[in-house]
Amino acid sequence: MNEDEKRPRPAEESYYYEDEIDLADLAGVLWRRRWFMLGIIIVFVCVAVAYCFISTPRYEIFAQLRPGITGFDRNDNPVQDWTPKDIESWFAQGGYSESLSGLMGDNASVPAIKAVSNRQARAVTVSLYWPDRDQGRQILGSAIDAMASSESADIQQRLAVSRKQIEQAVHKTESELEHIPIERSRLDDQIAREKNKIQVIEAELETIKKDEAQTQDVVERNRTQIHTINENTAELIQLRQQMVTGESDKFALLMYSNIIQQNLTYVAGLEQRIADMEKELNNYQVKEAEKSDEILDAQLKIKDVQVKREQELSIKEANLRKELDTIKAKLHALSPVEIVKSPFSSQRPVKPDKKKIVVIAFALGCFMALVMAFLREFWVKNRERISTESKGS
Repeated sequence: MNEDEKRPRPAEESYYYEDEIDLADLAGVLWRRRWFMLGIIIVFVCVAVAYCFISTPRYEIFAQLRPGITGFDRNDNPVQDWTPKDIESWFAQGGYSESLSGLMGDNASVPAIKAVSNRQARAVTVSLYWPDRDQGRQILGSAIDAMASSESADIQQRLAVSRKQIEQAVHKTESELEHIPIERSRLDDQIAREKNKIQVIEAELETIKKDEAQTQDVVERNRTQIHTINENTAELIQLRQQMVTGESDKFALLMYSNIIQQNLTYVAGLEQRIADMEKELNNYQVKEAEKSDEILDAQLKIKDVQVKREQELSIKEANLRKELDTIKAKLHALSPVEIVKSPFSSQRPVKPDKKKIVVIAFALGCFMALVMAFLREFWVKNRERISTESKGS
């Protein structure tokens, strides 16, 4: 092909020049077709508004799950057989369909449930859209129950073994708690016995003190009597000395001597009796000290038992109750799936999103209005030429 053939013909040159449109021409087209464009926009917006009013409003139903505990290892650490990805995959594969079909009926459509895992929190958020809030929560709860009951035979066996072990621990702890009142009653009986023992010892101590007082009184009387006898003996000795120096009857002198001898013998007997009674008084004091020590020992024992009853036994009971709560929490935690948040719904319908739909319809209407306006303008200006070219061809 030579250079002349490559050059455009004059008619083609005029055709290209006519297709060149500047900004003023564009603005002119938009102004001339403004009502046409406005009509298209209104049509799109009206269709969007009509769709928003015709569509059934639907609430978003949420629930939050995470992999549950199927057992505990030797170090009492929880064992999990599922991962967040497993939960997400189970919902993505529609594992809940059969269960929901039985709940909603064969002819009803099963809603789509979306699951999104959160790697940082190891949690999975499941959600669905449903017109009725209560029914939506029931549907989502049934789907979660279906997932919890869909574990394999190995997981079922592990759960059964773990439940049995934990139930045995619960029974053991409850038995120990039931023994606490019995232990408290036994300690109360022990305190009562020690108090009765103290009363008996105090009664014995009172008897000993009375006997000691009586003995001490006898000693004092004997000492008084000895003092009197000694004074009388001294007077008799003085009289006898006077009788010896003077002339007196020997018989009277003998009588005085016998009386003095009897007084001395009697005083010696009283002094021996006083010595025996002083030994007896010492024995009484020893017995009093022993009884006082027994009372002190019983009081200390009562105090120790009261401390054990009020503090040690109470602490033991509190620890057992805390342990029981922990064990029961483990028992309740046994499940392939743990429900972090039970199904709940949004306060207002979230679908259809009226504002979003209207804004999208308006934007789409504007775009289509521009396209249709320029197409119409092109058709009006070039339809005769296009028709002529079509006839010529």
